[in-house]
Amino acid sequence: MRKKHRQSSRGFWVSLLVPVGFLLIFYIFPILIMVVYSFWKIDDFGRILPEWNLDQYRTFFSHAVYTQLLLRSLRMAVINTVACMFIAYPLAYFIAKVVKPKWRYLMLFLVILPSWTSFIIRTYAWILTLGERGVVNYFLMSSGLIEEPLTLVFTSTAVTISLIHIYLPYMILPMFTSIEKIDFRYVEAAESLGASKLQCFWNIILKLSLPGVVSGSIMVLIPSIGEYVIPMILGGNSGMMYSNAVTAQFLITNWPLGAALSFILLIVITIIFSLYNRFMKIEELWSRS
Repeated sequence: MRKKHRQSSRGFWVSLLVPVGFLLIFYIFPILIMVVYSFWKIDDFGRILPEWNLDQYRTFFSHAVYTQLLLRSLRMAVINTVACMFIAYPLAYFIAKVVKPKWRYLMLFLVILPSWTSFIIRTYAWILTLGERGVVNYFLMSSGLIEEPLTLVFTSTAVTISLIHIYLPYMILPMFTSIEKIDFRYVEAAESLGASKLQCFWNIILKLSLPGVVSGSIMVLIPSIGEYVIPMILGGNSGMMYSNAVTAQFLITNWPLGAALSFILLIVITIIFSLYNRFMKIEELWSRS
C-alpha cells in the first residue's frame, strides 16, 4: 500500500510539473525579464545598461502623451465592452430561448464563423467599408444624405466599430451558456404571483445570467485595453492606443521604456480584474453557474 501511495504521489508531481513548467517558462519568466528591463537605463548611444533606476517610470509620468494614450485605451475598451454587452445580450437570449433547439448550435456556428477568417483581413475589410469610396459613403452619397464623403477611416470611431465586430462573439458565447441554463419555471412562477415581465427579467433572468455577462465582459475588456493591430490599421493619430506606443519603443530599441510601459499596463489590468472580483464577486457567480 505504501509503495502504491508513493507511486501515485510521484505520478501526481510529475503530471503537475508540466503545467507548472509551462507557466514558469512562458508566463512568469518573461514577466520577470520585463520587470528587470524596466528598471535599467539606456544611454545616448542606445545601449542598455544594467543600472537600476526609475528613469523609465519618471518618463511615463512626466510625458502626458503616455497617460493620455492609456486613458484613451481604457475609454475605448469600456465603450467596446458596453456596446458588445447591449448587442450580445438580446442576441444570446434569442438564440438560447427563442430559436428551436435543433437550430441553436447552427446559429452559434454562424456567430463564430467570421472568427475563422484572419484577424488582419477582417480589420482591413473595414477600410473598404468605411473609406471615402467605401460602402457606407457610397450609400450615403447615392441616397443624397451627404454631398461629400465622410472621414470615417483612421479615426477612433473606426477603431471602436472594428473592436465591436471582432470581440462581439466573445461576449455572445458565455452569455448564451448562462441564459440557456436558466430554468424558466422560475419566471412562470413569478408571473403567476403577479410579477411583471420587467420584474421577471430584472430579478430572475438577468441575475441568473450574470456569470455569462461578467465572463463576457472580462473576455472583451481586458484584451481590448491592450489592442494593437486594429488601431495600427484603422486608428491613425486620433485612434492610436497605448499598445502602439509600447511597440514603438521596442521598435526604436528603447527596451527599458517599452518594458516599463508594458509593466504599467499589466498593473492596470490587474487592478481592473481585482475590482471586478471585488464588486462582482466573480468566484461566487461562477460557483452558482
